[in-house]
Amino acid sequence: MPPRETPRNYLKLATALIGFVYLLQIFTPFRLDNDSVVYLRLGIEIAAGGHPRSPLPLGYPIFTGALDQLGMRWSFVFVLANCVFFAAGLYGLWDVFVRDKPARSWWIIVLSMLSYLSVKYITMSLPEPLFVGTSLISLALLSRAWVSAGRERFSLLIASAMMIGVSIAVRVVGCTLIPAFLLCCCFRPVEDGAPVLRMKARNWMLGMGGFACAGLIAAAALGQSLHQYRAGAALRYFSRGLAPYFFVHVAGMMVNLAGVGVNLPFFKFAAYGQVF
Repeated sequence: MPPRETPRNYLKLATALIGFVYLLQIFTPFRLDNDSVVYLRLGIEIAAGGHPRSPLPLGYPIFTGALDQLGMRWSFVFVLANCVFFAAGLYGLWDVFVRDKPARSWWIIVLSMLSYLSVKYITMSLPEPLFVGTSLISLALLSRAWVSAGRERFSLLIASAMMIGVSIAVRVVGCTLIPAFLLCCCFRPVEDGAPVLRMKARNWMLGMGGFACAGLIAAAALGQSLHQYRAGAALRYFSRGLAPYFFVHVAGMMVNLAGVGVNLPFFKFAAYGQVF
């Protein structure tokens, strides 16, 4: 077995310093954009006992509505909650890599905290920090379940299914976590490290039970939003033709991906290009 890496103290110090800078954002003005206003409006409607119809998942508005009912709808509470969600996601990311590559896991944490996307969303009322927290925690639970057995594995898989359900309720793209969950239920590592498929009925029952658990949690938050989501998607994707929108969307995603790779907000440069 190769020797374990030892994380450098400067990586831990950098993590602590960057985390302190994130916490200072609590005392800065709250940032709002069009999506933030929509999510806050949905939360207020839910807090008032309404049943909003929106193509947006209602997981995050339910959270903001709960803050409203508790009398905690202050800007610093939103930013602090985002910091907590983001920290939970970073812990999940760290837990996935720390067993074999401790130093690498700290590097991943530092680089994630320095991403302009992380800095952007931490001071806005958007569901991204909550989604990062729930989705990465679910992956950490799956990672632990992969090397566990018995009741511990069962508990970890059920907890992961619940986190996946919350992720879907926050962002529909969380459904991409379901295949990882089902594979973790049906595959187990053997001594030489190669995965083996176990076709036992118990594994399939566990997988279907976890899938149903995630589905119930997601359905409770999505509710009528699924019909609105389909209607909005049809209007957006097919009104001008699927193919033109597909290529434009893929091109935009590639630009954004390149921006994430070099840590520069390329989408901002398009507005500046009009000046020249």
